[in-house]
Order: sequence, then structure tokens, then C-alpha cells
Amino acid sequence: MKNHRLLQAFLWMVGWVVAITVTNTLMKILSDLPRSLTIGIKSILECIFLFPVVWQSSGHRIPSKANLRWYLLRAVVTYLAMQCTYLAYAELPLSTVVSIGFIEPSILIVLSTVFFKLSIHPIQWFFVLLGYVGVLLIKSPTASTEMLTMIGVALLANLLAAFVRLITKHLTTKTTTNELLFYGKLFFLPISILSALPYITTPVTLYQLAILLLLSFFSFSARYCYIQALSRTHFDIVGPMTYMKLLLVLPVGYYFFNDTITVRILVGSLLILGSNYATIVMKWEQKPKEEGLERGGRKVEKV
Repeated sequence: MKNHRLLQAFLWMVGWVVAITVTNTLMKILSDLPRSLTIGIKSILECIFLFPVVWQSSGHRIPSKANLRWYLLRAVVTYLAMQCTYLAYAELPLSTVVSIGFIEPSILIVLSTVFFKLSIHPIQWFFVLLGYVGVLLIKSPTASTEMLTMIGVALLANLLAAFVRLITKHLTTKTTTNELLFYGKLFFLPISILSALPYITTPVTLYQLAILLLLSFFSFSARYCYIQALSRTHFDIVGPMTYMKLLLVLPVGYYFFNDTITVRILVGSLLILGSNYATIVMKWEQKPKEEGLERGGRKVEKV
């Protein structure tokens, strides 16, 4: 049963990879619009896709006061993460931002060991670090002075995004996916609209509006897929799965942004995919052993 849930999490993450890659590409295309305006319009348009999903549920219970605080904190941190992310995508090449973004799984695993008391096998740590070595091979860590600030912004965006993932994981244990999406949007929408008001007179072309609509759809889809994956397993599995995004980023960068695919990129890609595969296989093989120990009456620490 646990292996079945692990497979479901993997398939949801495949959906996330497709949706987030398209989202990142559209963000790059819309870099000429003010960031706050883009976030505000996207937040409003996402309601078009959110309400049909919510409508299918059987209704919503009002969250407890404790959960309301978590939703508010999640909305604020999400907004700050979006601001940093949009700025990084506007100022840095797509491949650079995506490469820096691969540090997020490592941040998640470190934070999850603190907040969720997860036990991570040393070999799993090795494979996570091996995956990031592959990222460094793809994009050299050296940067010009002009790029250092933006690289710092990109790193801050990933740190904030990691905290959003932690809060989301906490909420998945207390509510359903639809309720999380509904109340998450309910708290985030006022923040995004208020921040967009100073730019309300900025002209938006029909083409940009169409891109914003697509951005809203794929952004919502990515969030939905990620929440579904998190509801089925832990960060030590979901985190390394995000490396799969590289499979789509490389061809997108090549065809749309003239990125060059070199031997260094190919070798780094193999390291990333290999570490991702090894981490998942390790966890898959651990589950039957844990279940066997549990049936034998011995207490096993949950991983």
C-alpha cells in the first residue's frame, strides 16, 4: 500500500515537472510587466481554475484558529517568494535560475529533519549532494559582479519556497487538498491585489493577457500536483524528484532562449537523474523492511 502511494506521488511530481516548466517559461516571457501586477492578475485569474475544483468537493469546514495562522503565514511567505522568483527570472538567464533552484530539495531535506524529525539515511544524503554536483556541472558557480545580487535573490527565493513547502506539508496533515487550495487562495488574494494597485494603470496587451491566463492555469496545476504528492509521501522523496525538471528545461532553453547544450550539461544531467533514481529506489526498498519490523512488534522511526 505504501509503495502504491509512493508511485502515486511520483506520477503527481511528473505532472508538477511539466506544469512548473511551462510556468517558469511564461514568467520569463512576461518579465516586461511589473512583478506585483503580474502576481496580482495571475492570482485573480487562478480563481477561474480553482473554483471548479473546489465545487466538486463536499463542502468546507472553517479552519481552526491555529490553522488560520498557518494559512496567513503561508500567504505572506508565498508572496515574498514570488517577488524574489519573478525578479530572478527577469534578470537572469532561464538556465541559471533553474540551476540555482535545484538547491531547494537539499534545503527541504535539511529543514524537514529539524521540523518533522525525519531520519535520513547517510546514503540518501550522498545522492542528494551528488544531484547538486550535477547542477554545478551544468552551470558554473562563478558569476560576474553584476549577477551576484540576482543570484542571492534567487537563493532567497528558494529558501522562502522551502518554507512554503514545509507549511504546506504541515497543512496536508490537517485538511484536504481542495480546502488547502481554497483557503490558501482566500488569504493570498488580498495581499496580491493590494500590491498590484499602484500599477493598475499599466497597459496590458491582449497577448500579455493570454500569456497571463496560461500562466495562471499552469501555476495552479503545478501547485495542485505538488500538494497531491506531498499528501502521499515525505520531503526526502518529493525533494529529489524536482530534479526531473531538468529534462524539460534543457530543450525549452535550447529552442526558445538559445541555450547551448554542452557535454558538461549532459554529464550533469545524468548525475542528477541517476541520483534521483537511486534515492527513490532506496526509499522504495526501505518500506517493505519497515513494514516487516512493524508486524514483528518492534517500533520503527517513521521516515
